[in-house]
Amino acid sequence: MSGIQPVFGQKRYVPTSKKPTDIPFGASPTNVYASYQGEKREKFSEGDMANVNGGLLVTFIVIFLVAWVVLGTIAIIMSLICFGSSGSVIDKVLGLIIAWIFGPLYFIYYALNGGYCT
Repeated sequence: MSGIQPVFGQKRYVPTSKKPTDIPFGASPTNVYASYQGEKREKFSEGDMANVNGGLLVTFIVIFLVAWVVLGTIAIIMSLICFGSSGSVIDKVLGLIIAWIFGPLYFIYYALNGGYCT
């Protein structure tokens, strides 16, 4: 076993060099070193989990905003297309205002108003 020496009084082996291959996937070098020295540490600290949860929150917000903008753009285009269809002018203008201000919520108006865009 080259590069590995037994620790006296223990049945495990400690690497003699700190190579990237000596560190388990996902562990920081300080936690690995501490575990070799016999100290007990948690795999993840509270700060690590806060970073993971914060990253998930940012990802969710970005995806939500991109979807909101894309669906809002589609809603405006659909409301403009509905100007060429039959129906009252008030419904058409109200549909355009709802699409412009509320974005994707326009589709609720589109689905519930039976006389709009027929």
